[in-house]
Amino acid sequence: MLTGDLRNQIDKLSDSFWSGGVSNPPDVLKRLANRETTQKERPRTDKSFTVPKAHIAAKGYDLSLHRYKEVQHGVVKHRDPQDILKDLWILEDEIQAGRKELEAML
Repeated sequence: MLTGDLRNQIDKLSDSFWSGGVSNPPDVLKRLANRETTQKERPRTDKSFTVPKAHIAAKGYDLSLHRYKEVQHGVVKHRDPQDILKDLWILEDEIQAGRKELEAML
C-alpha cells in the first residue's frame, strides 16, 4: 500500500491527468515510456501520435490538434429522398386517421 509523499505525488499526477481530459493515465504512461520506439510508428489517425519538432516549428509552434491529426471520414449511405417522403406521407395519413378518430369521440 502506498502512503505518504509518494501517494500524494501519484494522486497529484492522476488529478492533473483527469483535469486535462486524460481518462486512462496508465495508457498514457505506457505510451510515454515507448515514445522513442513504437509511439513514433503510430499513424496520425490514432488516439495519440508523435509529430517531428520541425513540423511543429513550421506551423509556428501551433499545438492545435487539428493541425496534425488526420481524420478519416467514413462513407455515409443515405436513403433515397423519395423513399423518405413516401414514409412521411404514410405517417401523415396515420396521424390524420388518428386525429379524425379522436374528433369522432368528442
